Amino acid sequence: NIKMVNYLIAGPTPSPSAGELAELVRAKVAGAQIDFKPDPALQAILPLWPLDDSNARQEWGWAPHYYNQERIVDDFLRELELHPKRYV
Repeated sequence: NIKMVNYLIAGPTPSPSAGELAELVRAKVAGAQIDFKPDPALQAILPLWPLDDSNARQEWGWAPHYYNQERIVDDFLRELELHPKRYV
């Protein structure tokens, strides 16, 4: 049933910001130091890229695994524990 070459896939709606994810991590990891500097040019065009995953859903039954930010952070922290050298 696959007809497309590339697929855009979405995640939780609304998509969490980097700041929201950082705050969730800080709430779960005492002393976590998270720094980032948003790129204003990229931030300006992000709303122009709507993610429509309807083709992936129709053609191969894709569905998002994550439905909220809390689950995203929990899974990432678990991954970090299992493979700390990947994220140095």
